[in-house]
Amino acid sequence: MKKIMLFSLLLLGIVLAGQAQDRIVTVSGDTIDCQVTKSSGRWIHFTLQQQGIETQGKLKQEQVSQLIRSEATGPIAFIQSDWKKWRLSVSGGIAYQLGTTDDSRKDMQEQGLTQAQIDDYHDQFMLGWQSSASIHRMVNPTVGVGLQYRLMYSDADLRITLDPQDGNHLYHGQMTERMYINYVGASVLSQQSLTINKKLQLSALISAGVAFYRDETEILEGNLLFTGEALALTTELGLEYFVTPKISIGLSANLFASKLNKVKMDNGYTSDTIKLDEDEQQSISALDLSTGLRFYF
Repeated sequence: MKKIMLFSLLLLGIVLAGQAQDRIVTVSGDTIDCQVTKSSGRWIHFTLQQQGIETQGKLKQEQVSQLIRSEATGPIAFIQSDWKKWRLSVSGGIAYQLGTTDDSRKDMQEQGLTQAQIDDYHDQFMLGWQSSASIHRMVNPTVGVGLQYRLMYSDADLRITLDPQDGNHLYHGQMTERMYINYVGASVLSQQSLTINKKLQLSALISAGVAFYRDETEILEGNLLFTGEALALTTELGLEYFVTPKISIGLSANLFASKLNKVKMDNGYTSDTIKLDEDEQQSISALDLSTGLRFYF
């Protein structure tokens, strides 16, 4: 008798396990009882039984209104297709300038600065800080259009000795430089969930706009101000983790590309606009590494 009961319970468990199914509800209202096998970011893959024959299928995540996982196959999870219409992002981090320093190093060497001073100055100046903000209107769950703003700041401060090459004089003092680059542009955002529960998301952004350049330099007792503007392009690749359905923490890498073909120089007494030859154009490109928050509403 005990053997019969044990066999019956075992058989019942096998039958129930075989019947345990997930359920997909599409945005059009159709219901699919199936076994969800995996989510590859954009697609939900599943198998289902039709007249005793197992078939395989897949749906785009934006086609799914609700996904209910059976307790037998995994935790219950839901996917809602009514995506948030707005995305606000705020980030900050480091920025490393990508432009060449050959001409600057040569000028400093001609003024009598030591190699150690030249290296110290450029090590300070090439690594800066940046912050950015963007807002996008999502036209569907994966694509949005909007605006992006970026501010980069970099500086260097060094005690120097200048040699005017007259054989008689040496000048001692401070050399300080502060550079600001403001950028604003239109942007297109693409984002894609990497998991079924949409906790992890990959995003990519491309933006085109205008960069505004400002460089304040103090050498001994003299002041110089350089300003300019140029077209710029920025691309970004990021990874987000959702701590709530409306807030995520993001990490991103961003390439900012721009080059100045003319600058305005002002020494406090006179000003002049300098047009730069092609081989003299100043790169203000940089590689950004950022972390920040994303808000969906």
